[in-house]
Amino acid sequence: MTRRASRETALKVLYAWDLSGLDPLERIPYWTDEKEFNISKPDDFGDKIVRGVLDCRDALDQAIAGCVLDWDFSRISVVDRNILRIAAYEILFLRETPFAVVINEAVEIAKIYGAEDSFRFVNGILDQIKAKTKAAEVVNDAGI
Repeated sequence: MTRRASRETALKVLYAWDLSGLDPLERIPYWTDEKEFNISKPDDFGDKIVRGVLDCRDALDQAIAGCVLDWDFSRISVVDRNILRIAAYEILFLRETPFAVVINEAVEIAKIYGAEDSFRFVNGILDQIKAKTKAAEVVNDAGI
């Protein structure tokens, strides 16, 4: 499975979780067995993303909400919210992939699964998260 496919699988699992409220780690076998859900079993990378987003959800949601100007976090669509959570997790916690690649992947996934202009919204929020993360790294490196 490619990293893009892993991210898309993680998005589907997190989307189902967000709508159902059921523990995705317990429900994955059911969701992957049912053809109507069209969810593949996550590979190691996809599993790492799902677990990471679940473990860090509050911090991710705060980071995203801190970048949303004049918009209530709860009004972000379920798809966009989970695309943002996945990418924010990769930027803030996973650090395996360059920021530009993470953002590009999120934008491309938003073009497929999001509303017509979702990709612009996703790009703008993730650019802000990236900038804040880089600024924090500069401060840490300087010992400030």
